[in-house]
Amino acid sequence: MLTMTMMMMLFVLLLLVPVVVVLARLLWNKAQGRRRYVCVLVLGDLGRSPRMQYHVLSLSKTVEHVFTVAYAGSRPVEDIVSAQNITFVDIPTPPTLPPGWPRLAFVLYAPVKVVLQSVQLVYSLLFRIPACTHLLMQNPPSIPAMPIAVLVCWLTGTTLVIDWHNYGFSILALKLGKRHVFVRLSEWIERTFGRLGSRHLCVTDAMARDLRDNWGITATTLHDRPPKYFKPKAAAVTHDLFMRFEQDHKRLLAPLRKRIGVSANQTLLTTKT
Repeated sequence: MLTMTMMMMLFVLLLLVPVVVVLARLLWNKAQGRRRYVCVLVLGDLGRSPRMQYHVLSLSKTVEHVFTVAYAGSRPVEDIVSAQNITFVDIPTPPTLPPGWPRLAFVLYAPVKVVLQSVQLVYSLLFRIPACTHLLMQNPPSIPAMPIAVLVCWLTGTTLVIDWHNYGFSILALKLGKRHVFVRLSEWIERTFGRLGSRHLCVTDAMARDLRDNWGITATTLHDRPPKYFKPKAAAVTHDLFMRFEQDHKRLLAPLRKRIGVSANQTLLTTKT
């Protein structure tokens, strides 16, 4: 009986500790006051998302500080890296299963991956950055980023802004099929939690109409446009890029180069001048 009682007490303690820690963090944030801080959440590689980089750079010029929560990967553009009021909060990329494994392995691993990502996001958003006035998140991916973002914003009184690039469930349907249970669950989560966002952005007018007509979400279209740091490369830089590309794929492209008669100072598309 004593052993069972101790086990029950330990179980209750394990449940209470995270709650107490979160409440303590929230009280600490409240005591610190709320400043003009914005968090940009990308459950992916920020360096590979020009649109989200543009958001970060634009926000850095209008608010006090910007915190990016994303996977560590490609280096963002220099204007972002050199900005004094942008802080990168990297989260570890979850392990992936090797290609060639059976489909069942990927299906079984998916819930484990979601749990790992959820823990990373909660810890990063509540404990690694101060309280922010707004949280701007990229969608997709929707799971678990959207439910976690909704929860954190509700706990901290933060305004949630969702930038809709696409539907996460539609991308998942390409792999599993429209009728798969994971796809239907993903659509329900995306629709339910997406409606809880305070503000919504999207890439095209067509996306805005679809969100409005099917999910009752009013989104503002924010068209992509190249910032100042996007500009044509010099001819020599372009030629060097193609030279390195063809060198990396020498075995594949060698027969084609020989057939066309490409010289040593040429690529299939450029010529050194």
